[in-house]
Amino acid sequence: MNDSASQTCFGYSIRSTIDLRFTRPGVSADQIEVVEMRGAEPQHDEPHLLHWTTSVGVTGRLYGGGQIFDFWAENVGWFRIAPFDRTIEVPAGTDPLRREMHLWGVPSMVTFTRQGDLSLHAAAIERNGRAVIVAAPGKHGKTTLALALHEAGCRLLTEDIARVQMQPHPSVMPGPALLRMRSNPEIPDGMRLVEMGASRAYLEIEPERRGDGGPVPLTAIVLLHVGDGPDLRMERIDGAAAIRDMWALAFRVPDTADRTRAFQQLADLTTTVPVYQFHRPMTFETLPDVVSQVVALCDE
Repeated sequence: MNDSASQTCFGYSIRSTIDLRFTRPGVSADQIEVVEMRGAEPQHDEPHLLHWTTSVGVTGRLYGGGQIFDFWAENVGWFRIAPFDRTIEVPAGTDPLRREMHLWGVPSMVTFTRQGDLSLHAAAIERNGRAVIVAAPGKHGKTTLALALHEAGCRLLTEDIARVQMQPHPSVMPGPALLRMRSNPEIPDGMRLVEMGASRAYLEIEPERRGDGGPVPLTAIVLLHVGDGPDLRMERIDGAAAIRDMWALAFRVPDTADRTRAFQQLADLTTTVPVYQFHRPMTFETLPDVVSQVVALCDE
C-alpha cells in the first residue's frame, strides 16, 4: 500500500493500494483516496457535461454533477469522482501508466475545483521558492518552454494543469512529475522516458528533481502568444485583459455557480499577482532568451 505520508499530488496526500508512479514526497492534511472501481461501470443516457476531442475523435466525456461525476477516457475506461467524499475510483484491468496519466487530468481537476480551487491549463515552475505559471492554449509552445525551464535548473511543478489555491495567498500545488511532448525529444538530465506513443512522448521527472508536494507562492503569470516578428515582447496587462485571456484556460463545470466561482477567482488573482503577455516567435533560436525572461520573474 502506498504510504499516504509520503505520496502527494496537487496538494493531496494519497491513500491507495494502487502503485502510483508520478507522485511527489510530502504530507498534507488534505487527503484523497484512490481505489479501483467499486461495482459495475457507470451507465449514462443523459447528455455529457463536457467532452474532449482530438483529430481522430472524442477521447473523453464527463457526466454527472453535484456530489458524483463520471469520466470516460478512450482506451482506458471509467473514473468515478466523489469530490466531497475525497475519493476517485479508477478502472481496473487497464494499463497502469495510461490510467495514472488520466487520473491526474480531469478527475483531479473536478476534485479540486469542486472543493473551491482554481484550475488553469498551464505549466508552472519554481525557482528560489517562488512559482511562475506559464499558460497558453494547445500548440503554443507551453510544454517546450516547460522542458527548457527544467533544463535551466527550475523545478517543474506541473506541465499541463495548474492547481492554484487562493488562501491564504495564491500558491501553486505541485502536480504529477510527468511531462507530455508532441515530438520525440532529447531526454534532458533529471528526466527519463516512460513511453513513446504514436503522437506523444511521456517523460517523468526523476525523484531527485521532483521536490516535495508543498504549496509554492505564486509570483507571476505569463500568458504565451505567438509573435508576428522575431522580437520578444513581455508586457504587464491590466485585470480586464488578464481575465479575458485566462477565462479560456480555466476549467469549470458548465453551471452558473461554477462559472461565477471561476470568474471571481480570476478577478481576485489578477489583483494580487502580476499577469504578463509574452509575445515571441516559436523558434528554438529564441528559446534561451525566453527562458531567461521567465526565470527573471522569480528573482524580482
